Amino acid sequence: MLLYVCNWPESASHGKDSITIKQALSHRAGIPQMPQNVTPELMADWTWMINEIENYEPIFPPGVVNACHVLVWGWILGKVVCRTDPRKRSFHLFVREEICDPLGIKDFYLGVPDSELSRVATLVGGNIAPLVDEHNICPQSVFCGSNVHNLRFIQQCVDPGAGAITTAGAVARIFSLLAEGGELDGVRLLSKERVETFTRP
Repeated sequence: MLLYVCNWPESASHGKDSITIKQALSHRAGIPQMPQNVTPELMADWTWMINEIENYEPIFPPGVVNACHVLVWGWILGKVVCRTDPRKRSFHLFVREEICDPLGIKDFYLGVPDSELSRVATLVGGNIAPLVDEHNICPQSVFCGSNVHNLRFIQQCVDPGAGAITTAGAVARIFSLLAEGGELDGVRLLSKERVETFTRP
């Protein structure tokens, strides 16, 4: 399905009208870049990020080049979820109500509430990006290292590509659902047939 068909017509601008959800999921959408002027503060602004993505011009023709959409893929797919959800929920609320609550997961956050901030581990190691790229795919200013991810407003924002804060047990339950073919402890969230498609190259 095309991104713009998912009630997201703004995503079709500047030649992006052929991008499919499958291409976004497989890092072949041709828009791997972060906005040129992005800062941690702007990255924490969901509306700003979505507006920037809507105005992107593809770096590569959609579906042609495999270029890891390191950070931006989270907002692309997160917006598709929000626009296709019949209840029009925010992304973090959708994840909580459709995945975490049915599976009994309490400690998975896309935006940590004030009451849980004291439990968040302090990262170390700085903000040394592993590579330098010419397309601003993973810029130093927002690279997901300790300099950025120790900031309280980042810990409390919705960054669907790299900003989940959780426990090992919570993540294990999500992956257990997939390992068990879409059902865990009697709760089915995905069909077995759908899960089997996840291993296709």
